[in-house]
Amino acid sequence: MNKKKKIQKSVLSFTLLFSLGISSFPLTTAIHADTHEEPSVEKKRVSLTERTSLFFEYLQQDKYAEALQLTSAAFQSKFTANTLQNWWTQSGWSGIKSMGTPVIKERNLVHQTVEISGTIKGTTIPLLLKFTPGGKVDEVGVRTPPESYIIPHPRYDQPASYQEREIVIGNSTYPLPATLTVPKHKPGEKVPVVVLVHGAGIHDRDSTYMGTKILRDLAVGLSSNGIAVLRYEKRTLEHALKMSAEPVTLDRDTTDDAIYAAKSAAQQEGIDPNNIFILGHSLGAGTMPRILSKSPSSLVRGSILLAPPARPLTDIAIDQNQYLGASKEVIDELKRQFAFIQDPTFNPDHPPAGYNFGSPHFMYDVSRWRPVEEARSRKEPLLILQGARDYQVTVKNEYTKWQEGLSNRRNVQFNEYPKLNHFFTEGDGELSLPSEYEIPANVPEYVIQDIIKWVNATKNKKHQNPS
Repeated sequence: MNKKKKIQKSVLSFTLLFSLGISSFPLTTAIHADTHEEPSVEKKRVSLTERTSLFFEYLQQDKYAEALQLTSAAFQSKFTANTLQNWWTQSGWSGIKSMGTPVIKERNLVHQTVEISGTIKGTTIPLLLKFTPGGKVDEVGVRTPPESYIIPHPRYDQPASYQEREIVIGNSTYPLPATLTVPKHKPGEKVPVVVLVHGAGIHDRDSTYMGTKILRDLAVGLSSNGIAVLRYEKRTLEHALKMSAEPVTLDRDTTDDAIYAAKSAAQQEGIDPNNIFILGHSLGAGTMPRILSKSPSSLVRGSILLAPPARPLTDIAIDQNQYLGASKEVIDELKRQFAFIQDPTFNPDHPPAGYNFGSPHFMYDVSRWRPVEEARSRKEPLLILQGARDYQVTVKNEYTKWQEGLSNRRNVQFNEYPKLNHFFTEGDGELSLPSEYEIPANVPEYVIQDIIKWVNATKNKKHQNPS
């Protein structure tokens, strides 16, 4: 495939990455393995496999009320027998003719995954059920093909200098498995913590994308240098089906869980509750002013923004697609969809006929946000980092607007990196291309060091540990 065709093939996926194009009922749910599986009682394993077969048997037999009885309270708060039937019919799986043998798979503190194959029209589909610790069906999905990228651990990762704890953040409907990485410290000593917030789309706690793991790299880099880090599975990954049953808003996608994570971090052993920092990448960075405004007073000491968008995401999506060589037809259709969203009379509860661009509530929100204006009125210190080669959030159209809009704030620092792309890995030339993300790479150590210096200079020293 030549470069132009590869670029054009990437157009739609990158548009959806920024727009969070979640349909009313997603057909696929990516589920990542957790390496910290605990041994289960054999009786419970058998029970879960039996329940997996029974759940799909009920769906195949149109016994939706019976299937619903096998689900969790959280699932039942989002689905009735009728809406479960609607989802099953729309999923395309209702035509499955035969089912395989259920197999116990990965486990985290929130879910135990069971995989079962289904055959439809000669094609085998790896279906998944996620069970609560109490053995109730909480999520349904399909396993996506595994990526072939081997992403190295960064050289600056010093595992002997920190410990990892698995915890749970969030609320009772959307609990999220998380990893708290804590530097080794003296008894009674407390360290600052940085909470990591993902970009748009469906992400694991490492923010794995092709050959990059930006949040994993930041976590191990900071924790190797005396700063704790909390990162978590994004709600769109761990609870995709339940999320689809209600309007997907920016707060449900990003804001709420960032605040849950910060509150949880403040309560953890060894963490200094007076030095809670939040770091956001891409959409997570653009949402930061809202996160700060909705957080309890004085909870957050400061924030780090990596590649923060400044303009409405509808404008950014047009620029991205034009840069990637999208056809006139694609651009015209995007403009038509965005015209719906930007119409002052647009009602996300009742989008007009012809609108089909992802969650109307989410798009309504990000087409009207003004993150720079919101940040102008905030008082928390900010560190804003930008890759000069980023084609998704560019220096020209986004970074300069942050510089201009916050020029009167003395506690805002800006750093621009000549070689870095959107995922903060290095490359050559001017603006990057999507193909660059296929090259396994790490966040450079100089980015880690800049964050460390800023956190240490910004942290609240009134509550430092006695020497």
